Amino acid sequence: MYDVQSTKEDFIKLISSAFWDADDLILQNETFTEITTSGKLYLISNDQLKESIIDYYRNYAIADKHITEMNITGIDLLQFFVPIIWKYYDSQPSDVYDQEQMFDLKGLDFINDPYSDEFRRLEGTAGFYSTKQFIYEQYYKDLLVNTTKLLEEIQHEIEQ
Repeated sequence: MYDVQSTKEDFIKLISSAFWDADDLILQNETFTEITTSGKLYLISNDQLKESIIDYYRNYAIADKHITEMNITGIDLLQFFVPIIWKYYDSQPSDVYDQEQMFDLKGLDFINDPYSDEFRRLEGTAGFYSTKQFIYEQYYKDLLVNTTKLLEEIQHEIEQ
């Protein structure tokens, strides 16, 4: 971002290097909801396993909510830049923006001025997205570990 962007290709490379989107974590808890709302959770006699299941879904719901909130915040941050950068994003079909003048870099001088308000806003947005991706990765790693542990606890209970 701090290198001079002097061509359309430089700008496309810069814009396309960011991970601008992320899927929401889709909470799959229908079985858990059914068990808890019907009162059947208390049929599990192992209190530790019962607590583990409750904690697992509680933490899952917290991660789901946080990811959704961060996606909404990210969309809010990007609103300023979407009209400016979207046509430069590498995955866009070239037939939509087929005229060379559509890629005129006039108005994008801010990208080479780290003291401009627009540059600082883009810098902050890129920083947010970088942090967001790191946090998501941690959530997914934790979810994998916690899912594995819970499945092992359930398997152990079944085998006893």
